[in-house]
Amino acid sequence: MNFFSVMFVACVLLAAGPVLAADGASLYAENCASCHGPDAKAATPVAAAMKVPAVAGHDAADVAASVKTNPKHTVPAGKLSDEDLQAIGAYLEAL
Repeated sequence: MNFFSVMFVACVLLAAGPVLAADGASLYAENCASCHGPDAKAATPVAAAMKVPAVAGHDAADVAASVKTNPKHTVPAGKLSDEDLQAIGAYLEAL
C-alpha cells in the first residue's frame, strides 16, 4: 500500500467520527430530548417529574446498553438500530 492510499484511508476513518456525532445529535433530539432535555442534563420540569437522569458525558457503550435494558426505553429501543444507539452514545459522550 502506498503512502497516498494510507493517507486516504486515515482521512476517511477520521472523518467518520464527526458524522457519527452529527447523526447522534439529530437522533438524540428526535428520540431522547423530550425526557432528558435538549442539553442531556435533565434540567427540565418533565425530567424532574419523571426522575430522569442526566446523560451528558456518559460512556457511549453504557448509553446503548442502558437503552436496550431499561423498561422505560421500550419504545425508542424498538425503533433505533444498534448503529443509531452508537451514534447517540457518541454524541452524549462528547457533551
